[in-house]
Amino acid sequence: MTEAQLSALQAENRALKEALLVAANALDIAADWHFPVVQCNPPKAWGLEARGEDPEEGWCSTSALAAKLRALVYDVNPVPAQQDYFKHACWLALQRECAQYLIANSHGRRDGAMKAHWHMELCKFYTSVANGGSDPDYIRREHEEVYQRVHSHTQQLTDRLDEVIGFPLKERPDYDVMLPRFFEHFHRLALEALGVAPQ
Repeated sequence: MTEAQLSALQAENRALKEALLVAANALDIAADWHFPVVQCNPPKAWGLEARGEDPEEGWCSTSALAAKLRALVYDVNPVPAQQDYFKHACWLALQRECAQYLIANSHGRRDGAMKAHWHMELCKFYTSVANGGSDPDYIRREHEEVYQRVHSHTQQLTDRLDEVIGFPLKERPDYDVMLPRFFEHFHRLALEALGVAPQ
């Protein structure tokens, strides 16, 4: 998945979640105004109760439908089915490290020691993944050469955040944009360093 596709997918995902929440809020208001049921033909698989009306005719409880929509907000998956599960697993595992690295680079909060620390943590993770290590804290003892290769190769990104991902140097970054963009590039470079074809 390209950076543009990832950004577009995330934007669509946010918009869909917002729409679901707006609809759920509207249904709650309807319930408060004594409209307990609505005939809108929801999927029968949802199994929504209809408060005396016939679900087979498309009726359901407004409050039950609101609850279902809110539940769906947390089921929206930003990664297409059967695509790039390894990359998505890395994304889930490394969001904290990526965020802390960017914070250590942000305007007004730059911290060289923390930049080095979080870059190290990211590199240890990929070194462990490639070499079957169960504890990233000890991986460098046996695979220092691999670690250094990942560290060196990913400096193409970490040394040029502004050029590569448009990271702002003089203003607060938009982390919703920068975080996935940073991960996308770091993941690709780390896999390149390990001799693995990027997903």
